[in-house]
Amino acid sequence: LLSLGARFDQYALDSRARLSVEGTYTDAERRGGDLARFDLPPHETALTEQILTERLGLGVSWLHQVSSSLDYRLASSWADSSRDSYYGADFDPNAYGTTDNPLFIVDAAANRYFTGSTLTAGAEYRSDRIEDVQLGYNRVIEESYRSLGAFLQDDRKVGAKVNLLYGARVDSHSAIDDPIVSPRLALMWSPMPTLTLRGSVASGFRPPATFDEDLHIQLVGGGEAHVIYNDPNLVEESSLGYLLSTEWRPSFAGKGSAVVALNFFRTDLDDLFNNVEADDPTTPEVEFLKINQGDARVEGIEVSGSMRWGPRVSADFGFVRQTSRFGDPEPDFGSRVFFRTPERYGSAGVIWEAARRTDVFAGVIYTGPMKVPHYAGYIEEDRLETTDSFLTVDVNVARRFEIRDDLTLQVSIGAKNLTDEYQPDLDQGPLRDSAYVYGPRFPRSIVVGFKVGR
Repeated sequence: LLSLGARFDQYALDSRARLSVEGTYTDAERRGGDLARFDLPPHETALTEQILTERLGLGVSWLHQVSSSLDYRLASSWADSSRDSYYGADFDPNAYGTTDNPLFIVDAAANRYFTGSTLTAGAEYRSDRIEDVQLGYNRVIEESYRSLGAFLQDDRKVGAKVNLLYGARVDSHSAIDDPIVSPRLALMWSPMPTLTLRGSVASGFRPPATFDEDLHIQLVGGGEAHVIYNDPNLVEESSLGYLLSTEWRPSFAGKGSAVVALNFFRTDLDDLFNNVEADDPTTPEVEFLKINQGDARVEGIEVSGSMRWGPRVSADFGFVRQTSRFGDPEPDFGSRVFFRTPERYGSAGVIWEAARRTDVFAGVIYTGPMKVPHYAGYIEEDRLETTDSFLTVDVNVARRFEIRDDLTLQVSIGAKNLTDEYQPDLDQGPLRDSAYVYGPRFPRSIVVGFKVGR
């Protein structure tokens, strides 16, 4: 793995404006699968997943504070990702592929400040092209998407204790026939200095585009190649979200302070995307069709907070309890429960400044049980599994050294997933279900870091 990056900032107009230019480059090679034949070409192995990726990104932005009542931002970015891949099983010579995905974005936003209100306006243009080729499977996907969006919102004080935010965004997308208007409305009330109540409603959508993850997340399952195509009649997913929250900010006689928030949320989804099998028996791969299938609802409660006790100790925590249900049962298992979506999860962490320039961190992440589809191949028949819960622990010690007056070196050592919580039942062999993966991404790991900064 090679990763490079650079950023240049230049201030102008008496430091009221800033020009930023940045670039990144990544060259990564990843391979897994048949360890006994790891030195052989992929098609001479029982199972291999190999990705050779190059990504070049460039960006430029201009920030300008014209006056105390007006500022604006102009930005543009370009990135090109190219990939050579092999996803194959059982010595398959056809599983080689290439992907090219250039992306271009330009956006602008401006803020106009009035007495008691802030008016914000902006626009964004996006051009996204994906070309994915697997000649062995006679698959060539070439899709180009263009979108233009503009938004306007007003954040206004209504009396001494109430703020009202309202606005809308209009998007025109090449995969959608008509422009889509997405309004939003939010209200904030502070009846006392230590208490804030909020409520909001907002709409959104996801266009029927071909995404890179559609092509590569599950290319091999049960020893067969999987290919996903969009239904010609596919329309956008749409959402409507609601939020009610309260935030309390107590203090402790000058020794510390805290912020505790309680949030109730709900999101209604319509015209959900779903992949259904639509196999053509005359081809060597298994075809899937992405269609719109019904509606769904996600709702729950979140408790979160942070605390600072004295000058050396700070802590934060969060816990979510939610339900995620399809309106109609999904076709494979007849389940209305979202897959790979735990209904309970949370995290907590503490940072202690043990000595001058030395910080100690300890944190836990809890992931509750979830439903995960497990398709036949390594196992005899399809099953809907209920996973165990996971509790991972991370610890870290960091020490800062002063190199000179304006430059410091930070050295850190720590352990991620100290409890070594990891999926216990990974499939094996060329017939495995490649998408049957859940839980923490990495087993127990020791991490050493160096950081130079101001």
